[in-house]
Amino acid sequence: MSNMELRINQAEWLQKVDQNLQAICLIGRKLISGRAACRNPGSELILIQQEAKLIRYVSRVCYFNERYRGTRYPALYDWLTYVNLTSTEIVALLEYFQTFCALIALLDISERLRFTSEGRRRLRKSSYSLRSYISRWRDVSKKDRPLLCSDSAR
Repeated sequence: MSNMELRINQAEWLQKVDQNLQAICLIGRKLISGRAACRNPGSELILIQQEAKLIRYVSRVCYFNERYRGTRYPALYDWLTYVNLTSTEIVALLEYFQTFCALIALLDISERLRFTSEGRRRLRKSSYSLRSYISRWRDVSKKDRPLLCSDSAR
């Protein structure tokens, strides 16, 4: 693959990451405002769907960064806010993790930090969902190599 092809693929990758990061920001803000206005039983289902959509977008960004050795992730504080952790839980996590990448490796530090059971559940659920979707993106890329930057450039 020529240098020009690599640059085009990098430009496409950066564009996809930027689009996903913008979507993450929009969905995250919708989640925050939706939780504040959540008054009826039906709105909880909408919030759950939005959380799932948010995790899919973040997992896509993680996959692209892993695949193309990128470093563009959502802001860690924003992600923890979107996941709906309490402010004390966010502060405790930020003492241990400075970047989104470090959080991806999270197994179960929330128990050591004495999170509430709801905070643990939310953090664990979002972390496992992220891993699951990242694995799914890996599997898709193995089957559909021509659409993604090929490994022959390495």
